[in-house]
Amino acid sequence: MAVPDHLVLAALNSLERHVALVHEPAHEERNRIARDLHDRLGQALALLGFEMDLLLAQASPDSDAPGVLADDLRRLRGRQREVVQELRNILYDVRTEASTEDGPAAAVARYAKRLTERTGLRFDLELDARLRLPAQQEREVCRIAQEAMTNVERHARATSVKISWVKRDGCAELRVLDDGRGFTPGPSGRRNTYGLLGMKERASVIGATLSVEQGSGQGTLVRCS
Repeated sequence: MAVPDHLVLAALNSLERHVALVHEPAHEERNRIARDLHDRLGQALALLGFEMDLLLAQASPDSDAPGVLADDLRRLRGRQREVVQELRNILYDVRTEASTEDGPAAAVARYAKRLTERTGLRFDLELDARLRLPAQQEREVCRIAQEAMTNVERHARATSVKISWVKRDGCAELRVLDDGRGFTPGPSGRRNTYGLLGMKERASVIGATLSVEQGSGQGTLVRCS
C-alpha cells in the first residue's frame, strides 16, 4: 500500500524542523542537510507513492491490463533501489562531513576520493597542503568545495573535474572546473539555484568572492578567492 504523499512530505518537513533545533554551532550545516533530505528525497518518494497508486488502480478486478504490472513493478523496484542508494550516500556524507583540522587540501582530496568511488568521476587535483587560513575561513572554503563537487555529481553529466587550491596573485583561490554540459539559466536568466546562492553566501561571510562561469569550451567553472 502506498504511503500518501502528504504524509511523506509532512514527515520530511518535521525532520527539517527538528534538525534546525540541533545545537547552535551546527545549526547552519544541519539546515543544509535537512534541505538536502527534503529536496532530494521528498520529491522522489512522492513520485514513488503516485506511481504505486497507479499500479494499485491497474491491479483492480475491473482492470483489463494486468499483463503490464510485472514490468511496471520491476521498474518501480529499480526506482526504489535508487532512492535507497541516494539516502545511503547522503548519510555517508553526513557522517564524514569532514573535519577541516588538516586543511582544505586534505578535506577536498578526501571528498574527491569518495565521489570517485561513488560515481566514477575522474579528478585532477592541484592542492597546496601548505596553504592554510583561519579556521572559519577554512570551514567555509571546504563547504564551498564540497557543494561545487556535489553539483557536478548531480547536474553536470561530467566525466572529469579539475580542482585547484593554490595561491594566485598573493590570494588563496579555489577553482572547480568540470567538463560537463554547463549551466542553463532559469526562466529569468538567473543562476542562483539554492546551491549556488548558498556558496555565494558562504563566500560573503568570509570576505571572499565567488563566481560561476562557463568553462573554456564546455563545462562550468566555480571560482572562490
